[in-house]
Amino acid sequence: MIYLKFALLIWLLLYNTIVNANCVSCNFVSKVGEGTPNIVDEIKNRKVTLVFNTTEGFKAISDSKAIRATALAAKIPYYTTLAGSNAAIKAMKRELHGLSEVEPIQNF
Repeated sequence: MIYLKFALLIWLLLYNTIVNANCVSCNFVSKVGEGTPNIVDEIKNRKVTLVFNTTEGFKAISDSKAIRATALAAKIPYYTTLAGSNAAIKAMKRELHGLSEVEPIQNF
C-alpha cells in the first residue's frame, strides 16, 4: 500500500509539473464509479474540452474504455500517456504564442 501511495504521489507531482510549467489550467474530476458527476458525465455535459487519461491496473483500463468512447463520440482530444500529454500541451502553448509552423519531418 505504501508503494501505491508513493507512486500516486510521484504521478501527481509529475502531472502538476507538466501542466503548470506549460500554463494550462485544469481540474481533477471523479473517476468512473466514484460518484457523480464523474468524468464521463462531465464529457457528456460538454464541460470537458481535453482529456489526459493515463491508466494502470485492470480497473483503470476498463474505466478508460468508457472515458475514451465518450470522448471520441464527443470529438474531444484524448491522450493516454504523459509523453503525449506533454507534447500536446507544448504544441498548444506554441500555437497560443503564434510560434507554430509546419515543417518537413526531415528538419527534426
